[in-house]
Amino acid sequence: MHLNKLLDHFDNYTRLHISVNAIRDQLVDFGIQDEIRFHFVEIGEDTLRGLLFRYTRHNVVYGEPIRCSEVCIAKSLHPEWRRLVAVKELLHITDTPQETAQSENAVDRLIENLSLPMDIWQET
Repeated sequence: MHLNKLLDHFDNYTRLHISVNAIRDQLVDFGIQDEIRFHFVEIGEDTLRGLLFRYTRHNVVYGEPIRCSEVCIAKSLHPEWRRLVAVKELLHITDTPQETAQSENAVDRLIENLSLPMDIWQET
């Protein structure tokens, strides 16, 4: 649902390229997230190019929740790869709970399954 709304919005653009910040700002404008920050981190790009960390915080006790996302990108990537990873992680913000890994075990199963032929994947 959120992804379709985002794609519909940018489908009307006639001037390309679309900046990463425009996508970030639109996610905030739609109310999907309240804060989104990017970080370039020391991480082996052969292992992981980027990741998304989502959480909720409160400025005051019993205050309104603030939905936050931290997009971490391997510092060693070339600018084109940084852009691709940033947009990919931003799109994950639109994922529903059914489309996300809910535990470390689920991530481990996904990694294991990705290394196997599809016909012998384990149930997730």
